[in-house]
Amino acid sequence: MILRQVFKTPIAGFWDGGDKRILDWNVSLWGGGKDSKGTFVRIESYDANFWFNVSLDKTEKATLDNAKRYLRSTTNYASTFEYI
Repeated sequence: MILRQVFKTPIAGFWDGGDKRILDWNVSLWGGGKDSKGTFVRIESYDANFWFNVSLDKTEKATLDNAKRYLRSTTNYASTFEYI
């Protein structure tokens, strides 16, 4: 399952290929682990050249919901989200 982030206007970042309007986020097969707060997994986007960790939930969609909350709290640009 993929979490697609669509920005209202194209944004620039630390990636090749110029401004982007769509970024796809997915649960990585690499990374993740366990710490004092619980189990976590890596969420990555090849297009954004970025990854971060979120807590692992019961389903992949629930885990991507955790990622969506993280992205909403840290992104300064207007965007919408959809699942693919």
